[in-house]
Amino acid sequence: MGLQALIFDVDGTLAETAEIHRAAFNQTFDEFGTGWCWDRATYSYLMDMPKDTDMLEAHNAISASRNSEQALAPEILRRIGLRKMQVYLAMLAGGAAYLRPGVCRLIDEARRDGIALGIVSPRCRIEFEMLITNTLGFDGLAMFDAIRTSEDCGPNALAAYRYVIADLAIDPVKSVAIDDTVSGIRDAVICGLKTIATPGIYTSSGRFDAAEIVVSDLGRPTEPFDVISGNANETGYISAGFLRQMIGSNLAAA
Repeated sequence: MGLQALIFDVDGTLAETAEIHRAAFNQTFDEFGTGWCWDRATYSYLMDMPKDTDMLEAHNAISASRNSEQALAPEILRRIGLRKMQVYLAMLAGGAAYLRPGVCRLIDEARRDGIALGIVSPRCRIEFEMLITNTLGFDGLAMFDAIRTSEDCGPNALAAYRYVIADLAIDPVKSVAIDDTVSGIRDAVICGLKTIATPGIYTSSGRFDAAEIVVSDLGRPTEPFDVISGNANETGYISAGFLRQMIGSNLAAA
């Protein structure tokens, strides 16, 4: 049996959401009068932390130390975190997010071909649902056969991949994961999945040595991707056919 499933990461993979998160933080900081403003360098340093609360606590400690000021109280940080979530969701509802090139096309193609679709996200489900309904429409959630978020396994992509593999009852060797982070690709490989890396704004400097292929995005027939590493087999976009070819070559080599 050939290709069984395609599993997507969410933030950075389906859509470039990092800058929306950063803008939501900065708007919230202004509302609370913290005097904080996260530029790209600061956000890049903090964003590998598993939760917004971890990012806030880390920055709070650093800011207090550098500026010889009293750190914000835990209750204030909690309120900032809750408000930031509201701001972020409002931004998504307002159309701030766009699917990355080729994502919608590949999802449609996989569904037509009967390929199971899974989602893994170390963030909360409401963020995922808001993103999907405002990019793929109200029927978007029904496009996916298995969805696992932080409510299921915490901010742990490895656990999320394992859950989705079990939910879909698939052979991971005959399935492909698409992720934009080095850690996400690593976790997918640990689970036995074949992987495609699509680095984003904040992850493009990573070493994606574990990925089968690293491309700028999923590409379109009229707007091909850039191949960063790996063999694209002379194609300019990721298709169901390409995924089957990828799985087939790996099975033949086994």
